[in-house]
Amino acid sequence: AKGGGGAPLAVGTRVQTQYTVDEGGDGRWYPGTVYRLFANGDVEVHYDDGDCWRGEARFVWSLDGPAPPMADMQPLVQGIPMGTPVGAGPLQLPPIPASETA
Repeated sequence: AKGGGGAPLAVGTRVQTQYTVDEGGDGRWYPGTVYRLFANGDVEVHYDDGDCWRGEARFVWSLDGPAPPMADMQPLVQGIPMGTPVGAGPLQLPPIPASETA
């Protein structure tokens, strides 16, 4: 199987995948090891933290291969993509709930 960036994947390959915000994740990249390859192109990854995932090989990046594109490396911080200019206008904060005020 070929992972992200075209790097070959095999059982035992050290890899990383991104737990995307779209999936309900935090946008971070997590290291793991390829545990199983499937005929349909899916890969099963066992992560260093004990979690497991199965998905398309194109989302699996070898730690020894090319780096993922930088756009994919930037997690969202409180819903604002990193690198977005701030301070162009007044800062808008949500109202403080009455239960949180004295």
